[in-house]
Amino acid sequence: SVQKCESAGYRMYLDKAKGQHWTKDLCTKAASCHCSSIGAPPPLGKQPIVDQSMLEGKDLKYGSRCGYWHGEEEDKWPWCFVGFDSNCWDRKRWDASDDSTQFVSSLACFDDMRKK
Repeated sequence: SVQKCESAGYRMYLDKAKGQHWTKDLCTKAASCHCSSIGAPPPLGKQPIVDQSMLEGKDLKYGSRCGYWHGEEEDKWPWCFVGFDSNCWDRKRWDASDDSTQFVSSLACFDDMRKK
């Protein structure tokens, strides 16, 4: 509803010709570029080797937060998993399997650092 959007801080506009409200804030605020905090098991037996210290003993932490998951020598930038609906312009499908819904992004890490 218009009231719910306004109370959430979204700027609402009225299209007088159609008599309908609209906002671009739903696309820019709600679907921001950030890490999903959802990890996955690291790829087994594939190069590059995963930095085990990043996993903290839990395989499902792989990609869940920003980091050099394969070491600074291998990963050009820190990265994390982002959602399929993320608006991170650099996101790429994680190629662990063809049906993976995970995407990786480095931009999410820089956005997260800016907000701290």
